[in-house]
Amino acid sequence: MFFENKKVSDEKIQDAYFKSKQGILFRFDNGSFEALKSLGLDIITNDCLRSCINAAYTVSLPININLSKDIN
Repeated sequence: MFFENKKVSDEKIQDAYFKSKQGILFRFDNGSFEALKSLGLDIITNDCLRSCINAAYTVSLPININLSKDIN
């Protein structure tokens, strides 16, 4: 490992981390969910699966979009 034989201070590690850090861009796409909605969610016969998919796109996705805007 690179640091094995070298003494490196926490400040140097932190400095290197912040200098190398890249921005993260989150991209959310709900096209497949919109296509499913147009066909009708009832084509998914498993109630639990249908409910989880619906919650993922109607509850979790908007929350994650807002959180990613705050991060960016």
